[in-house]
Amino acid sequence: AEFQRRAPALAPLGAYVLHCFGAFHFEGITPRLPTRTFEGRLDLTVGAKRVELIEVGPAHTRGDVLVHVPADRTVFTGDIVFANAHPIIWAGPVANWVRACDRILAMEVEMIVPGHGPLCGLEVVSELRAYLLHLQSEAKRCLAAGLSREEAARAVALDDYASWGDAER
Repeated sequence: AEFQRRAPALAPLGAYVLHCFGAFHFEGITPRLPTRTFEGRLDLTVGAKRVELIEVGPAHTRGDVLVHVPADRTVFTGDIVFANAHPIIWAGPVANWVRACDRILAMEVEMIVPGHGPLCGLEVVSELRAYLLHLQSEAKRCLAAGLSREEAARAVALDDYASWGDAER
């Protein structure tokens, strides 16, 4: 309720955030801090399966982690993979995100559980990697042309990615 009351005063960002998160209710939620943390990698056994937690951030956020289940040839990517949607880069740099894609592509997996979009395979990760490199190239072009951030955001050519969702990101 407080968020919805304050969001209009933050226009236009507030309106956008309200559009994205307005349906969610955050009242009555008690945050729970982690009881265990790690850096780099943590191997666990869950039931009878080996599970590998692999730190790949900062990319989307500072705490990006892949959850690889080798026996199931599956990786849960969190927000490292946005399937056929434009990702949002909160932390970066883009080079870390490209390395995270490379890490996934090197895994012997058949199933990718993305943070956004439907279950997919490695081809979606390859497309995302190409998109990130395209975005980086476009950003360098805009910087060299002396464009402001706002001008650059409007000037980036979406090319093969124009059909992806959430282009405002």
